[in-house]
Amino acid sequence: MRRFKVGLVVKKCAFLLGCLIIAVTAYAESGDQTAEAISEESHFRVSYKAQYDPVPLNQIHPWVLHVEDMEGNLVEKAVVTVDGGMPAHNHGLPTEPVATELGGGDYLIEGIKFSMTGSWEMWFYIQTETITDKVKFELEM
Repeated sequence: MRRFKVGLVVKKCAFLLGCLIIAVTAYAESGDQTAEAISEESHFRVSYKAQYDPVPLNQIHPWVLHVEDMEGNLVEKAVVTVDGGMPAHNHGLPTEPVATELGGGDYLIEGIKFSMTGSWEMWFYIQTETITDKVKFELEM
């Protein structure tokens, strides 16, 4: 009788551990989509987090852009402008995203929308008091 109870406890623990692993994996996979790149003139290290993963099609959504200089210092009080489009189709974004500084090197980019499947580019132009540079992210929708 005792072996039966021990075996049952082991099976229950194995089942619960399996459920926990599945839950943690699902949570990790549902996290924000992110990417990092170095600006064209190597002045900035830039990353973004999209609100959704995968990035949605035909839905306006925000990103948070994070900007640091090459020494890891946060870039604040920059003017960030956004452009993008589908080079293969020779058209831009269907919206005009705008950037708002959040602090800590973060900039909220609102109004991003990808209107069709295919290869997209997002360009972020970053201007500080002394430096102007740009960074490109490529996405496949």
